[in-house]
Amino acid sequence: MFKDKSLHINGLRQARDYVDLDVLKTIYNALIQPVFDYCDAVWGNLNKGLASKIQKLQNRAAWVITFQGYDTRSEDLLEFLNWDNLALGRIKRLCLLMYDAIHKKSSAIFERSFSIKL
Repeated sequence: MFKDKSLHINGLRQARDYVDLDVLKTIYNALIQPVFDYCDAVWGNLNKGLASKIQKLQNRAAWVITFQGYDTRSEDLLEFLNWDNLALGRIKRLCLLMYDAIHKKSSAIFERSFSIKL
């Protein structure tokens, strides 16, 4: 699944000589980020080794988009791009998912999966 994303990141690298930063971010948001986000509440409980490998893909995309070398701190690039790292993004989406379930804003099938008593 994530191996295919390296192909998209290579596509970013090829496009970066022809488009500006905003277009590169749009390409990333349309083609790469949704794959990281897809069902991350379910698969997000990864061991540190796998989570690190996935985070490296996002870092690589940040380096490509910003024309920086791999010696630049990825945290600085993510901050510049206003991106959450993948672990923080998973936590935020899981919190929103639980909020929706508690407040009956999610699908009935999902709500029946939880017995929430306040």
